[in-house]
Order: sequence, then structure tokens, then C-alpha cells
Amino acid sequence: MELFFFPLNCFYVFMLLLLPLFYAYFSGKAHKFFHHRAALDNQELCEFILSPFFPPADLSGKQFTFPSDPKSVNQPRVALRANTRLITVMTVCLRFFSQLNRMQGLFSLATRDHSNALMLNKDAEGSYKVHAGDDTYVFTKLPTNRMDWNSVCWTWDSRTGLTQLWLNGLRTSQKLVGQNYLVRGDLSIIVGQEQDAYGGGFDRNDSFEGDITDLHMWDRVVSACDLRSYMNQGSFSPGNLLNWNNLNFEVSGNVSIQDADFEETSDRGDVACAVRQLTAASSSTADTQTDGEGNEKLSVLLTTAGS
Repeated sequence: MELFFFPLNCFYVFMLLLLPLFYAYFSGKAHKFFHHRAALDNQELCEFILSPFFPPADLSGKQFTFPSDPKSVNQPRVALRANTRLITVMTVCLRFFSQLNRMQGLFSLATRDHSNALMLNKDAEGSYKVHAGDDTYVFTKLPTNRMDWNSVCWTWDSRTGLTQLWLNGLRTSQKLVGQNYLVRGDLSIIVGQEQDAYGGGFDRNDSFEGDITDLHMWDRVVSACDLRSYMNQGSFSPGNLLNWNNLNFEVSGNVSIQDADFEETSDRGDVACAVRQLTAASSSTADTQTDGEGNEKLSVLLTTAGS
């Protein structure tokens, strides 16, 4: 009998010796959660709980690839996490490559109160549908490439209700959608599918097939100059709500991360911005300066832009 209990007693002693190591490993988060949970608001608790599932990553030079897989049970999609719970104005930009000529979900943001809080879908060729709450608008006859990459940006301002699309360097006229609508609460952001419910309700017929890269989201209406720079692979300030270079995401289904084959086209966006800024500076100082160094610099920039 003593021989039987001897290994068991050794096991208990061994586990007791390991307890300090377990405590040292988990003490940081455990202390924060159990001893300071009263001081945490709901958002911080959600961030604490969700952080292991949304590791940030630099996806520069990478793309999400959504393959065609009719046998897949789990709808291919990518969940994103934005560092906000209130959106009143925004710009979202992404690049996509797809040969399908049907409705596809590009960007879907849902709250627990509204599955179509903010949504951008590509409909039939040349048509794009945007949602802001209960309001919808369809932009038609836009120049979409089916054998090349497309760069699309969507701006929206709740205060004015003005919304606009940019596609491959061209802009639409501004429309009125979702005036005074506020996006608030827990956000579920999905790329590659349309949400018909918070974090779910996916339909295979709405799924995206192709590649997506360079996704950014800002809490402001990005200037036309910066949008053109984004379209032309120029320099721009990355999104402060969603940043492709520091993205929190979770992949579901057969989505994979591949090297992006979107090539840098030109730096004309940077040149155009520099020309505009220098022109504005020259106009503001025209009373105190004659033709000189400022005009010579402008001439050089204009020559570069036209080359």
C-alpha cells in the first residue's frame, strides 16, 4: 500500500513546487483582472478578453486571398477590430482584385442594434452600394477593372450626411446618406462577407472572391489630395481606426495571407500634393515676395509631374 501511494505523493509535491511558477506567469493579467476589474469599463474588459484572439500584425506587402471554394462550410471572411466604439465621420480605403460580376461584400460594419451600420458592397459591374444605418445609395457606372486591381475609398460624415466614393483615381459626386446617424457600441467588422446579423448571418451569394490589400480606416473625411496619393501608391497617413500596417484581425474559412502583387504605380500623388501645397503657400505670400526661389521650386515640381 505504501508503494502505491509513494508516486502519488511525489506528484502532489511536484505540483506544489510548480505553483510559484504558474503564479509568476499569470500574475500580471490575473492581478489586473481580479483586483482591478472594478476600475475597468466595459470596453477595457472586452479588449482584455479579446486581445489574445486579435494579434496585431504588419501586413505591408501582403494580401488576403479569398479563393473560390463551393464545398466550404465555413464562409471565408476576415474579422477586424477597430479601436473605437463611436463613429460619426469616417473614411475607409482598400484595394481589391476580383473577376466576379455579382454582388460581393467588401466591408461590413455591424453593431448589436444594426447589421448594416456601415457597409460597402460591390454589386454588378460598375455598381457599388453603401449603407449608413437605414439609408442606402447605389453608385452606378463606375470604372471597375476585372483583370486588374481596383482602389476604392468611401467617405461619410454623419453631421452633413454627405457620402462619396473614389475609384481608381476618380471621384463621384456627393450624395446624402445617413444624416445624423451615429454608429455606437460594440463593433463587428467583417471583410469579404456581408453581415445580416451581428457577427453572422453570412450568405454564400454575397461572399467575396479575389484579393484584398491596403485596408485603412480613419475617423475623419480624408482630403482629396491624400486620397489621390493613396490611389497612386504615394505616401499617406495610415488609418487610425484600422491600419494595414498594424492590423488586428482573425481569419475564418480558407482565407490565406499571400504576398501582394499590387505594384507601385507612380509617385504622382506625392507630386500633386506638393504642387498644391506650394501653390497655396505662394498665393498667401504673393504680396511680400517677387518671382524668385518659390516660383523656381514650383516650376521644378510641375516639370516632374508632367514627366
